[in-house]
Amino acid sequence: MTPRLARTPRLPTLVLVAAALLLTGCSAGTAGTTTAEGEGAPAGPAVAPDQLPPGTDTGGVAVARDGTAATEPAVVVVGDLGVQVEDVRRSTSALTRLVATYRGQVDAQSTQTAGTPGPEDDTTTAVVRVPPARVDAFVDDVAALGTLLAADVSRTDVSAEVADVAVRVQNARASVARVRALLQRAEQLSDVVLLEAEMSRRQADLEALEARSRVLSDQTALATLTVRLSGGEPAVPVTEPVGFLAGLAAGWQAFTAAAVGALTVLGALTPFLALALLVAGVVLLALHGRRRRRAGAATVPLG
Repeated sequence: MTPRLARTPRLPTLVLVAAALLLTGCSAGTAGTTTAEGEGAPAGPAVAPDQLPPGTDTGGVAVARDGTAATEPAVVVVGDLGVQVEDVRRSTSALTRLVATYRGQVDAQSTQTAGTPGPEDDTTTAVVRVPPARVDAFVDDVAALGTLLAADVSRTDVSAEVADVAVRVQNARASVARVRALLQRAEQLSDVVLLEAEMSRRQADLEALEARSRVLSDQTALATLTVRLSGGEPAVPVTEPVGFLAGLAAGWQAFTAAAVGALTVLGALTPFLALALLVAGVVLLALHGRRRRRAGAATVPLG
């Protein structure tokens, strides 16, 4: 009789999968240790961008050749510019050429016409993107197109958020890779269902983080400026006169304004004054008639 080989008892696969998912779930946070398939070497805590090896994709954080993170801060620059120009259409073309000179781009542009034959009353609104380091020079060149009416440029440092998103993307990618490895080695249907559900959840989290990383990378790569070009002649500042004649004119204007105000109040009160005079006249006539009757009764002789 051929002897049978003894089989070594093993734990159910579902228990191993659950333990592996628990450990990989703990590693999806900011730090922690994990084991691949429940029996691998422990992974270290979450690494910062300056600890990543050279060439690693950090989701928007630049890494130097020596493995250290770039020192340039990630800054989001946005602004609004208002310029009054003589010819809106010609200035719009000049603005487009200016953006190209700065190696930028025009994301959106619209022109509103006033319905007049000439372009004097047109208005152009353009959303342009230029390198953040050259924003100040770009604003000066745009202001040179006409008369600068308004300029508001703000800068927001998002270096901490960029670094945080980069580390979370790396952790999420590692977590997805571990679950994918478990899914490839799963044998039972229950394990496959459990791992596929976990895979879908972690893949969705990774895609959301990568989308946020792309948005931050786009916002920090180029500044976003809204430029409004309006037509018409610029307003000429009016200087107020000074001296005796100026004071006399100001006093006369104040006097006439006070007289006009007083006459206005008098005109408004005239109907009420007329009614009051009428009522007072009726009352006086009644009192006068009553006195006359009393005086006539006092002079009648006694019989």
